[in-house]
Amino acid sequence: MAVTLLSSNYYKQYWDFAGKLLNQFVEDFSVIYGRGYLTSNFHNLVHVAADVKRFGPLPTISSYPFENKLQHIKRLGNRNGWFLTKNNEIVRYNRASETAGQFVIEGHKILRKKPAFSYPRSAEIIFNYTATIEDLSPEAVRINVCDVKCKFVVVSLDEGVTFHFSPLTHTLQQ
Repeated sequence: MAVTLLSSNYYKQYWDFAGKLLNQFVEDFSVIYGRGYLTSNFHNLVHVAADVKRFGPLPTISSYPFENKLQHIKRLGNRNGWFLTKNNEIVRYNRASETAGQFVIEGHKILRKKPAFSYPRSAEIIFNYTATIEDLSPEAVRINVCDVKCKFVVVSLDEGVTFHFSPLTHTLQQ
């Protein structure tokens, strides 16, 4: 209820009440779960009503729009199956198989790629590339899963012809 009240000027007359609700929530939380679980995130709730009074309703001062956009950006990395090999080849995942304990990925290589930028240094040092779909080899390649360097987030720069490839940093393998 408190978050709803603090989310619109329409409920401005209830903002003090919303602050009391948040204070009560923080107090009850520490009693129910113990002070050891009361992190700074919970403590910060005590200050939200005052911030809303000073700066305006939550949607105008929060990071919700950015966090909402972040979930869409994260999905980009989960849907299109592109990766970089340890030989710095860009491959589009097609399927995977396992034979005698060896996991192999089948896919199609990009035959020509360019660094996404050159200033202040070449984008190659951080594995950022651009390539076109026309440069996707029709021939399938088989790659041992141990030869994968990282997974890519891929964004279309136009109507699905040219793509920007950027590594998901947490997937980088030595």
